Amino acid sequence: MSSLSLIQKLASHSTHQTPDFAQDRCLRKRLTSCDCKECINVCTSDAISFRDHGISFDAGACSGCMLCAKACPNDAFVFLEFDPKSLCSSENNAELVVISCHKQSQIYPEEQLVPCLGGITTEHLLAMNMCGESPIAFNVSSCVDCQNNHGVTDFLHRLTWLKQTKGFLLERKYVVIKDQKEVTTLDQSSRRSFLLGLRESLSETISAQFSFDTDSSKHAARTSRRIPARVKIKRHLMEKVASRDRQVLSSLINHRLIISKACNVCPLCKGICPTGAIKIERTEQQKELTFDDTLCSGCGLCVSFCPQNALSLKKPESWTRADTTGRKSSSVEDWISLAE
Repeated sequence: MSSLSLIQKLASHSTHQTPDFAQDRCLRKRLTSCDCKECINVCTSDAISFRDHGISFDAGACSGCMLCAKACPNDAFVFLEFDPKSLCSSENNAELVVISCHKQSQIYPEEQLVPCLGGITTEHLLAMNMCGESPIAFNVSSCVDCQNNHGVTDFLHRLTWLKQTKGFLLERKYVVIKDQKEVTTLDQSSRRSFLLGLRESLSETISAQFSFDTDSSKHAARTSRRIPARVKIKRHLMEKVASRDRQVLSSLINHRLIISKACNVCPLCKGICPTGAIKIERTEQQKELTFDDTLCSGCGLCVSFCPQNALSLKKPESWTRADTTGRKSSSVEDWISLAE
């Protein structure tokens, strides 16, 4: 490949990215009676459907919005060019971090690329906050006309809600770029070369703040379970957050298992749990069900599989559309109007 062709390939943001569907990771494969349809509920392009007692994925119909990857608790939908831990990595002392999608024109040399901004989770936002102090800018200049703008709208609402209600967990400056010209006002210092920016895509950023591989290997040795990427991120968040903020952070990212008196401490929930979040401890000839909320992916298999109907899961606190209804505009509320 010629140098010019390589540059053109790297410079192009129009690549249509779709996930790989790892059917063996689907919760329905682990439990045939599982009625999970999180991916179907969020897909707006009719690329995901229920067929032959399982999930069917049509890559040709996929718009690449990343909502299925964000919704699936067990990493059944994976974007190969997107490395989730890269969003939680060191920014190499950059004066400004610009995050954009592949469909938009590049506006900054060190711009980091994701398949779609709608795929950025609460865990990603919280982890990015721990990686430095320079501003983070989200380039949404082309999102209004994109078929995936619904996901970006939800992302902006969630960011707004987090800043307004849990601002002490998001101390960095977050900026939404609605126009390509706006980036020039954010950074007046000298920029690195254009080719450097082309080379340093999000998937190539070296993780410095979070050593996921080391931790996951230690945990795998204890449980022999595969830990989803999102769970790895939230475990590191819980380890690194200040003790005074741990309870609030937990309410944002961790599920809570409620165990009723009907539980007879049978081993079925422990066996069906894909991450090893549920254990049975023996103390003084008694058995007790224990739950590690930092390992829970929220899949709900334990609830579905419990013959005593003794278990229920409480979801983490999150933004809903009702949270912004009737609220006056603020310094971050105006971000939302872009993609509505």
